[in-house]
Amino acid sequence: MTCEDCSSHGHAHEQFDIPVPRDGGIQDLLAEARRPDRRFDFVICESIERISRFTHTGTTIEHELQQHGVRLLAADEPFTLATNGIRKQKVATQVLTRRVKQSIAEFYVTEMLEKSWDGFAVHTEAGYNVGKPPYGYRAKPVPHPVPAKRARGHKKTRLEPDPIQGPVVQKIFRWRWEENLSHQAIADRLN
Repeated sequence: MTCEDCSSHGHAHEQFDIPVPRDGGIQDLLAEARRPDRRFDFVICESIERISRFTHTGTTIEHELQQHGVRLLAADEPFTLATNGIRKQKVATQVLTRRVKQSIAEFYVTEMLEKSWDGFAVHTEAGYNVGKPPYGYRAKPVPHPVPAKRARGHKKTRLEPDPIQGPVVQKIFRWRWEENLSHQAIADRLN
């Protein structure tokens, strides 16, 4: 197998003769790790942040595997599989490196979520809609505010009341607010 075989197709792992099939998810892995007749003693991942983007979850999984005698290895971290049998293997630097990498991964995912949320908030505050319009509204396409995107034909959408559904929503609101009807009473009236 050459490096070109592995580069971008995502099937290189199929060329290895590993008797444990790569099926299931983390819960299946943990369930098998608990079994006395498990088929593995090591779990290897591409990098530790692939186990979980959140430090607590990743360390919980790592701890559970350790409790069952299964060692979690990351391909981008140095490790040895054998010990000299006399002294306990030194892992302090590996643990520190792993925790720093997990912390950085959690920082990046948290930052990305915050930026995404901020983007949605700014988009909404500008009066634009994302996704399927809620019942009672329809999406009205408008020219994109960025000239370059507008020149390529891109559009954005704003919400406007749907002429058929909108009055129904207003009626439901009045029944709930003014008459204090329950959800079931409103459903009964609509049906």
